[in-house]
Amino acid sequence: MFVTMQPNLGFEIVDRGCCGTGKVEVSWMCNAFDDMCSNISNYLFWDSFHPTEKGYRIIVDYLLERYADDVLRL
Repeated sequence: MFVTMQPNLGFEIVDRGCCGTGKVEVSWMCNAFDDMCSNISNYLFWDSFHPTEKGYRIIVDYLLERYADDVLRL
C-alpha cells in the first residue's frame, strides 16, 4: 500500500514480481528454468512475496526514519 501511494519511488511495476509470471513463484521456485525480467530495478518485488534489493532499501529507510528515535529511547 505504501509504495502504490508513492509514485515517485522509481518502480514501474509494483503488482507482480520479476521472476517467472510474478504471481505465484516464490523463493526456490524462481530458478534457472523461469523467465526473469530484463531490468530488476523497475520491479518492487523479486518474486511474488519478497521485495527486490531496491524495495528493501526503501522500506528499511522509511522504517528507520520513522521509528529509530523511538527505539533508541527504550
